[in-house]
Amino acid sequence: GALSSLADLNASRNAIRSLPASFADLAELRWLNVSSNELRELPASLCDLEFLEELLVTKNHLSTLPDSLPCVRTLLATTNEIQELPPLHYPLIEELCVAENKLRALPASIGRMTLLQKLTVNENQLETIPENITNLHHLTQLDVKGNRLESLPDMEGMGLSLLDASLNRITHVPPSITTMPRMWYLQLAGNPISQLGVPAVSNRPCCVDLFLGACGLDDTALPMLHHLASL
Repeated sequence: GALSSLADLNASRNAIRSLPASFADLAELRWLNVSSNELRELPASLCDLEFLEELLVTKNHLSTLPDSLPCVRTLLATTNEIQELPPLHYPLIEELCVAENKLRALPASIGRMTLLQKLTVNENQLETIPENITNLHHLTQLDVKGNRLESLPDMEGMGLSLLDASLNRITHVPPSITTMPRMWYLQLAGNPISQLGVPAVSNRPCCVDLFLGACGLDDTALPMLHHLASL
């Protein structure tokens, strides 16, 4: 049809309630923005768009996301009503944002998104982070602020430069987190931290900016902080 060669489509800030299955006819579509609408679901035909690289669906009423988006590199789905995610097949995804939803858990398939660089899941109801997140060797930014996390997994071998885990219920921070060689911003404020992991090697590089406000730390934390020589 006349729109078969369309590459970019911005239909944000409307009152759209559904997208037609005929979206699959937009064979050349690379960028789609349907944010700030009334969408409750996305058509399965989106997975047939072989060139779709960026999908923006923030500020809708979505309860889940498509289980397969084989070509999408950026998916922004902030401020929806997502409670659960299916096993996700997003092999090329580099940025995934599902902040400000109602997620209680992340699927284990997150650990198979090996090209993921930025994961934003702040302001949900997460109680754990999948242990296989350590498979994400390209991940540099992780935002889990404002969830219900009581602990963080051992992230030995990861290359994070930014981690925001503030406003959770975390009591212990593994040494592998405070000693990541590329870490420059570590936000832990607003957690009842009783133990801050001590680096195994005291002269190993660690974060530049460390935020521990309103964590309830006492004098026993000072020796731990002494080991963070780059603070």
